[in-house]
Amino acid sequence: MSTHDKESAQIPSVDDAASSSADVDHDYQRNLKALLSPLPEIRERLAAKGVAFVRIVYYGCGDEGSFDSVEYCDVREKDMEIDDYLVEKVESILQQLMLLRHERCGTVEGACGEFFWNMEDRTLTHEYGDLDVEPYEPLEESDEA
Repeated sequence: MSTHDKESAQIPSVDDAASSSADVDHDYQRNLKALLSPLPEIRERLAAKGVAFVRIVYYGCGDEGSFDSVEYCDVREKDMEIDDYLVEKVESILQQLMLLRHERCGTVEGACGEFFWNMEDRTLTHEYGDLDVEPYEPLEESDEA
C-alpha cells in the first residue's frame, strides 16, 4: 500500500465553521459546527492538566476506521496519562470528524492521516491522504496434500 494525494487543512474554529463559503454543503457545516462545539471546554481541561498537544494518527482500509496511535503530550513532547473521560471525548469527536472530513476512512479504498491539536495556539489541523490498495485475490484451493 502506498499513500498519495496528501492534503492538509486547518479545522475552522466553531465560529468560522458557521460562516464558511456558501458553496459548502449546509449539512456538512452543521455537522462540523456540532462536532467542534465541545472542543474549547475540552481544550481548557487538557491544558489545565499540562497537555501541550494531542497527536492522533490513523492508517487503514476495509472496516478498520480506527486510530493507530494517540498521544497526549506536554511541552517536552513527553506522553502523558489522561483520564478516561477526556480520552473518550477527544477520540470520539476526532473519530467523527475524521469520518466527516475524509470519506475514504473505514472503506475498502482506505485512508491515512493525522490530527494535530495544539493547545497553546488553539489550532486543530488534519493532514490526510488516500491509500492505493491492491484488489484482493482469493487463494485457490489445491488438491495436493
